[in-house]
Amino acid sequence: MDDGATYSLFIENELKIERARRELQTKTATAVITTSSALIALLVALFALLAGKDFVFQAGARWVVIAALALFFLSAVAALVAGQLVEYLVADETTLSRILNDHWGDTVNDSRLASAWINFDTLVSLRRGCNARSWWLDWALRLQVLGALALALGVGWQIALLP
Repeated sequence: MDDGATYSLFIENELKIERARRELQTKTATAVITTSSALIALLVALFALLAGKDFVFQAGARWVVIAALALFFLSAVAALVAGQLVEYLVADETTLSRILNDHWGDTVNDSRLASAWINFDTLVSLRRGCNARSWWLDWALRLQVLGALALALGVGWQIALLP
């Protein structure tokens, strides 16, 4: 009988899932940064365009649009934090050398158990990093939604007050 095969496979699959999660988080962080940056650039360009004319932003609408700009900026910052590389444990050079030199003749079950422990350590440290990244991404997305709502409110307010 092959002791531990099911558990070892389970840990390997969990590790694959966590690595895929990390990759998705990186893509999401990049998308939030890109979107927030584009919206900030669009707002700045809009202000520059309007400032050249005799355009007067209504006081209330102006502050709401400025708040939207700040929210987009904070969203991008949170996404940058979420997108940063997070250190996690992997088998170091010494461990890999021991596997090849000292433990090459181990039984299948002993090898599987040792590999499962190495994968477990990697999984736990990777999951901690991914959980922290998720927290930052959650706030980045919330701030971006609030920024979009504030922008819609500010522009709507301004349009409603046009003569």
